[in-house]
Amino acid sequence: MDGFRLVKLNEVIRQVDIVITCTGNKNVVTREHLDRMKNSCIVCNMGHSNTEIDVASLRTPELTWERVRSQVDHVIWPDGKRIVLLAEGRLLNLSCSTVPTFVLSITATTQALALIELYNAPEGRYKQDVYLLPKKMDEYVASLHLPTFDAHLTELTDEQAKYLGLNKNGPFKPNYYRTRSGQEGEGAAGAVTRHAWQDASPLYLAAAVTQTWRMAERCHPANSDDSFIFKV
Repeated sequence: MDGFRLVKLNEVIRQVDIVITCTGNKNVVTREHLDRMKNSCIVCNMGHSNTEIDVASLRTPELTWERVRSQVDHVIWPDGKRIVLLAEGRLLNLSCSTVPTFVLSITATTQALALIELYNAPEGRYKQDVYLLPKKMDEYVASLHLPTFDAHLTELTDEQAKYLGLNKNGPFKPNYYRTRSGQEGEGAAGAVTRHAWQDASPLYLAAAVTQTWRMAERCHPANSDDSFIFKV
């Protein structure tokens, strides 16, 4: 509708200046494609894993790798042709973006805890609906990341907690609270449904759950009857 042509990669591989994969599949860009690319073609991946571009086939004696800077390599053919490979074929928006890894850690942890909750929840607790992640999850994830800053928080006294009308252990903000921009913090709130768990990438879920399972057990034991997600 915007005038873009839909063509096969084989049909244009000799003319394109940039190749970006985002299929979630494997071997989308093969060694044959790479051999036929024009000089200085930029190659990168925004899919789910590092399998979309056949980078392994480029690690051969006849090809020379030249590191330009972090996350940027020239791969040079014997005839002098070179391609610009970003992040060695890994996920571009994570490897080369300006989003700090610390922010990504907070986001991934919150998402993984929500998915673990959905997986452990008894049948019937959640319907295929939109739910808001509560502040207690948001604040718990924040507390897990405090040691990164060597940060230490002073606990409220009973008198202070009573004065503010809060529980000493949180949450310290009501669930309707939003940041000044009117949006939740990154990863702090979102739409999660039972089928969201079913449709998510198995590779992503496996990595996220592996990293945060112990966090979840400390935060919200699997045998707890308390819901960790509030319906909007």
